Amino acid sequence: VSNHALTAMGNLIVGIPVGGTSGAGIRPYVTGGLGLIRTNINGGLTSSTSNNEIGYNLGAGLMGYFADHVGVRGDVRYFRNFQDSGSNNPLNLNIGTFHFWRASLGLVLR
Repeated sequence: VSNHALTAMGNLIVGIPVGGTSGAGIRPYVTGGLGLIRTNINGGLTSSTSNNEIGYNLGAGLMGYFADHVGVRGDVRYFRNFQDSGSNNPLNLNIGTFHFWRASLGLVLR
């Protein structure tokens, strides 16, 4: 049995204070984005399913800078899918039932 989700999303990150800082220091931020959530659930010999759905994510984190241009970033994000409501309007979406949390670390260059 295996379950996994692949995400491809565009995100906006807004740091506090807005406008940025220079030099070493810590900067909190919030983030959110929209994109694709691809789920693949393999239940063994009898069942498996794979879906591509529109989804969103919301999160918060910290950027820590060692110098003017180099630092690290860590955040936690909540992911959730949208489901088609069944109408002919492609923008008529409902909140889906598939959701998960993800933590990440990364290098920051400014």
